[in-house]
Amino acid sequence: MRMPHTLPTTTCVPGNPCGCGTTLTIHDSELERDRQHHPWQSTRWGLSFNRRTLVEGLIGANRYQRLSVNRGFFRQAGLAATAMLMAITLVGHNLVSLHAWHTKRGRPEPWQVHLGEPVDDRPLDKATRTRGRRKRRPD
Repeated sequence: MRMPHTLPTTTCVPGNPCGCGTTLTIHDSELERDRQHHPWQSTRWGLSFNRRTLVEGLIGANRYQRLSVNRGFFRQAGLAATAMLMAITLVGHNLVSLHAWHTKRGRPEPWQVHLGEPVDDRPLDKATRTRGRRKRRPD
């Protein structure tokens, strides 16, 4: 690749048959695991690809914006233990998100209604997520 652009980069000899300009066609039944299931940029392909976009967005949001689940978040070895802790973390985050959604709209939380508990009408704050000192409230 360091030679001038006037020299060819292949070892093909003009006049002899070579594979430089040959198009290969592989039948659908071969390499079925690796082939694309829907025609590229068709409606079905777009719907299928949107699932991946949604999942990648959720993973990115949980990793960087909402939960900050990065390296060292779980400190144990093993795929099963990590998967279990990740599931518990996501369940907890979903419960907090649902509580915030209902509270912002002035609605009672469904679990409180289902269990017959009194409605929690405390204002939402981020006191449980701060790592610094709490601000003193003026008396």
